[in-house]
Parts: sequence; structure tokens; C-alpha cells
Amino acid sequence: MGKTTFLFVASAALCLYLCTAAVIKEGTELQDSLVICPKPGDAANKLQIDTNINEPGHWGVTERTYSYPEGGFFANPITCILVQDLSSDGKGGSVSTLEGGLNAKRLTIKLRSQPGHGLNYKIQIYTS
Repeated sequence: MGKTTFLFVASAALCLYLCTAAVIKEGTELQDSLVICPKPGDAANKLQIDTNINEPGHWGVTERTYSYPEGGFFANPITCILVQDLSSDGKGGSVSTLEGGLNAKRLTIKLRSQPGHGLNYKIQIYTS
């Protein structure tokens, strides 16, 4: 095995390990955005939710909980979750998973703003 091939294989193995380790457990909080999409280009991914959350801020912290779908469950398991912070001022909040997620049929998240700032997120959820 040549040096270039070895580096490629080692990089791929490290990425596989990190991607697997990056699966978010319930209750995990991240800054800014949440991206859990093991196979982003997979043609089997079907967009189920495509929504924007835009809520102005106030003097304190804004916290909101959202469940998808709003009632019941998706017919198929979730294959890809994208929660993108759209704040252009770098003052985005955090995203927490409260229930469900990847391979589940439901997702509940909590969005939390920085003090004095609002929520500005794009949410996309795909199923198989």
C-alpha cells in the first residue's frame, strides 16, 4: 500500500469513526446548528419537513420546543436532520434534541436563543 493510499484509508476510517460518534443522543445540546445526515446524497431520503422558525428576541432568552411531525409519527424512520442557524450576526442560540431523532419516527427539539436575541432557524427532516 502506497503512502497516499494509506493516508486516504486512514482519513476515511477516522471520518467514519467521527461521523458515527457524532450521532446525537437525546438531551445533547449543541451550539448553532444540528446536522445529522449519514447519507446526504441518498436518493431514498424524502423531504418531510421544510420550515423556517423566525421569532424576534426580547430582553431575556427565548426557548421554544418543536415536535415533528406535529401530531403522531412519520410513516418511515428519520434518515436526515438539518437544523440550520440562519443568524447573520453570529448571535445564534443552541439546539437540543429532547426526543427521537435519527432512525426514529419522531423528533422533538428545543431551540434556545442568546439573551436579547431571537430564533432564526431552517429545519429540514428527511425520512426513508
